[in-house]
Amino acid sequence: MIGLLPVRIVICWIAVIYASLALLLFAALVSFGGKEIGLWPAATFAFGGSSFLQLILFFWFTVGWRWFWRRIPKLNAWLYPDIHGQWDMEIALGGAQGQGRKIAAKAIVKQDFLKVSMTVIAPGSRSVTLSTAPKKDPESGLPQLHYIFLVTTNPGPGAASKSYRGAAILDLDPTLQDEITGIYWTSAETSGTYRLSNRRD
Repeated sequence: MIGLLPVRIVICWIAVIYASLALLLFAALVSFGGKEIGLWPAATFAFGGSSFLQLILFFWFTVGWRWFWRRIPKLNAWLYPDIHGQWDMEIALGGAQGQGRKIAAKAIVKQDFLKVSMTVIAPGSRSVTLSTAPKKDPESGLPQLHYIFLVTTNPGPGAASKSYRGAAILDLDPTLQDEITGIYWTSAETSGTYRLSNRRD
């Protein structure tokens, strides 16, 4: 999700806010402490504060952001939806090979403030994330997930497994958050649609 933000500006703002707070606290210590503070204590104070800031940022990027998303649901529309969890998945196989056949699968989405990944477990195959990119549709402004994956088949005893790559564009609903739909293509010359529903955290 951080890819949707201007990262350089975010880093600059974090640095400016930290420097401002450190300066204010240092000035308060000097003013109310009634004595001058040397260079080494000041440096220790600054580095100690930076370690504390790292802990806060680590907490925010891993689990803290989800706490805010639950309490301020508008963040799903303003920034990007929280889709972390396990989903029921329906894969509709298109083209001559699929002939409209549908497969029930399970999708496990892992999301933090820095990245999103998805593992899909289907009968006879499993796919893992190679790359994801959270996006906003340039026309509608609605959130999307551009997704590249690697599928490995599990055909059973006596048969060799195969691997191939694929890509998908998933459309997210920032208001309902209970369904994800999209289209996919693979290097095995297959294509079709995805539908994720019934999320469980």
